[in-house]
Amino acid sequence: MASLVGVAAAGAFGAATVDALATGDAAVYARSIADRNLCETTVHVGYYLLGMAATPMLPFPPDRSLNVLSAMCGAATVACVWLLAVGYTRRASAGVAAVAVLCCNDLFVREALFAEVYGPQLAFCTAAVLLWMRGRAIVAGLTLSAAALISPTALLLLPAMIVMRPGAWLTTAAGTGRATGATPCSNTNSRDGGARGAMRLRRPLQRGPRFADAIRLAVAGLTPWLAVAAWHYEDYALGPRGILKAFGASLSFYEAASKEWSELLYGFLSCLPWVAFGVWFTAATRRYRCWIGGIALAWILGLTLGERYPDVPLQLPLYALLCVTAGIGFDATFRASAASVRLRRLAAACPAAGVVLVAWMRGPQGDEYLAGAAPMTLIAVASLAAIVCLTMVWSPRRPMFTAAPAVLGLAVCVGLSTQVVLTRVRDRRADHVAFKRACLELRDAAGPEYVVLSEWSRGILFEHYVFGDAYTRYWINMEWLRGEWGESVTQRAQDRWREAIEQRQEVWLFSGFDEAISELAAAEYEMTPFRMFLRATATPWAQPPPAGSGAERSQEKEQGGRRP
Repeated sequence: MASLVGVAAAGAFGAATVDALATGDAAVYARSIADRNLCETTVHVGYYLLGMAATPMLPFPPDRSLNVLSAMCGAATVACVWLLAVGYTRRASAGVAAVAVLCCNDLFVREALFAEVYGPQLAFCTAAVLLWMRGRAIVAGLTLSAAALISPTALLLLPAMIVMRPGAWLTTAAGTGRATGATPCSNTNSRDGGARGAMRLRRPLQRGPRFADAIRLAVAGLTPWLAVAAWHYEDYALGPRGILKAFGASLSFYEAASKEWSELLYGFLSCLPWVAFGVWFTAATRRYRCWIGGIALAWILGLTLGERYPDVPLQLPLYALLCVTAGIGFDATFRASAASVRLRRLAAACPAAGVVLVAWMRGPQGDEYLAGAAPMTLIAVASLAAIVCLTMVWSPRRPMFTAAPAVLGLAVCVGLSTQVVLTRVRDRRADHVAFKRACLELRDAAGPEYVVLSEWSRGILFEHYVFGDAYTRYWINMEWLRGEWGESVTQRAQDRWREAIEQRQEVWLFSGFDEAISELAAAEYEMTPFRMFLRATATPWAQPPPAGSGAERSQEKEQGGRRP
């Protein structure tokens, strides 16, 4: 079943990819993969190796191949989340809820559709957690080490994995949610907790991982990464993306906490009540406390030691694991709704809380994408019908009317989030494709000598699309001119900018830079819009007079006909 879920997710994500990149970082990675250069941004050497192995086998252009690679990694994450949720509860209803909440997370969908290092890192991190929970310590450590080679912050998950003890995967008595006390390889005679509910591991585990298991996990997780990190110690330890860079990061604790709250709020949207309920249920249930304790430890380590940039989704693996808690909470509500009026009312309150949450975000936060969240009726009804049909197939013995509040609550929340996420995906795809086309049209419309003024990310993308290179003489980074990259870089950029104006070169502005526009207007440049850009051309009458012109002859006449 997990294979079918992964294949379906791979087909959906792969069909939504485009032949355009989303960030300047992706353009840098694409050039390193094409040149087989492992020495640029060395902390992502694992991503380079993965791209070198995967892209030649894909029958797509290079840019789309990297996007398809992210789509395959996203599908692998979906399969791992399914297995984690079903492995804990032994019920497909938990897997359905966990996957539905994950696929409605805007941050996850963005990383699954567009090339970046965080989608593959997420796939390896969730696979490492799954392998660890199944008792394969060495393989789990090697998988986590591969994730750390893609981005070193994956190592912050190592202590949390040790807290998530594999021995918590005990056989459960279906319908009660309580552990029977049987070992994972036992076979009880209960109605639903016997052979069908037994968890098959390589060997019986104790209530917690043995000390030897934790040592194997740590050694297997750290040794390959340290071997590569020793190659470029400065980059891995103290570089801009190094593991110790967070101690000197510019983000304060309040800014980092605000960033993660925004990611939770705008990522999960109306599904956030189900995530909150899952956290509460796992914390209140003895069997799941190690699981939620590991998630809490991962969050603390990421918040205090990992956050450094406002645009880096450091906690993406944590959000995927929170989807598992949402699935566990839904399964408990779904199973106990027939006997517990309290849980039935709580399930009915989840969609109301989701609607209120989205309405609140539309107001004070002012997210433009949430303006289209109202026409969600068809999506909610379709989601409800699909979930009800699937649940009826998997649980034919239970009267469906008792579980209707839980199913309805999940369907409405998923429908609301799906509406917003699909709108965002559509706009992002259109924007990235339009930018690539505009860059190619700029190449054909520009004169022989021109310069592009833009922020870093779009400037790198422009050079990638037009020249297949980076840091050419045709581009000036606006961040350099502002002095954000150091004095030496700023001085070179300012010299290049003055040279372009003095030589009356054509200037293309990718964003509304007020200072640059004022300076160009003072130099008598004429501004005209072109696609997504602003084209500035020097006016003919503003050119310096040639030798022997009327201005020079008038000066000679005033000086008695003699040239100075």
